[in-house]
Amino acid sequence: MKKILSYISDFIRKDFTWGTYAVVLIFLSGAITLNYYFAIENGIIAKEENALIRFLYYLVLYSTAYYGTLAVYYFMDRTNYFSNKEVMIKSFVALLLLSFDGTFVISKAFMQSHFLINSANAKYSAKLINQALPTFFYLFFIILIHKKYDKNSSTLYGLTTRGFHWKPYFAMLLCMLPLLLWASFQGSFIQQYPFFKYWNYDNAFGLSAKQLFGVYEFFYLFNFVNVEVLFRGLLVIGMIKCMSNKAVLPMIVTYTFLHFGKPTPETISSALGGYILGIIAYRTENIFGGLLIHICIALLMDILAIWQRL
Repeated sequence: MKKILSYISDFIRKDFTWGTYAVVLIFLSGAITLNYYFAIENGIIAKEENALIRFLYYLVLYSTAYYGTLAVYYFMDRTNYFSNKEVMIKSFVALLLLSFDGTFVISKAFMQSHFLINSANAKYSAKLINQALPTFFYLFFIILIHKKYDKNSSTLYGLTTRGFHWKPYFAMLLCMLPLLLWASFQGSFIQQYPFFKYWNYDNAFGLSAKQLFGVYEFFYLFNFVNVEVLFRGLLVIGMIKCMSNKAVLPMIVTYTFLHFGKPTPETISSALGGYILGIIAYRTENIFGGLLIHICIALLMDILAIWQRL
């Protein structure tokens, strides 16, 4: 834990400036306020039935986050990352992936009409596919970017166990347990989690409720691979040679925007969590610890939500 604290303190000494951080904080706070006041994510974007328009909405949303932070750098620090071709291509691919992931999903009706399966099986199959498919989709395009710009790197943007030490991450997880326990008593938390409401699935494929939940949870947790490879991998480690420590703040803001459809406390805490994981990725060029933390927290949130329900 001391090592992680030293990473954070060293990074803050190198990266922190009152003006830039203050403007980014105001920008992010204003965006969070507007999102929940006007229900931008849940009330406007997610309810848009036209897939192309919804995709463009998401693209504008995430572009505002990332490029808005680059604009802060430009006006506050006179650093122009907009003229860096590699930064723009990598970031735009990331934003396209996020927008596509938020827009295009397989529906129960699609599974029924194309595979001639009953309603329960179609509903469950669609849930599994919508969790599994994005990971392979993300990895395919991120691997292409890696081969184009970072082929001399021995890992896919830090996705390796080499040099991983579990004790600091275990300590971080213990520190978060009280917060997770408190959150589990909030009504919005219980309404949101678990994402897979296994009690709504009537014996799909002849499996029990526990079996259905177990299979879904595997694919759900595996889905965090794409989150870490994109945010802490591509947008931090993949940007180090172009942006150095300045890669972290744009990633944090975009990562926070990704949580706009979730309960407000989770969105706010994602900014702090993203900051810490971003610093660790920057210093170690390894995302395995962050991936493990993300998976453990997601699993704990589902377990706590089920415990509250029972």
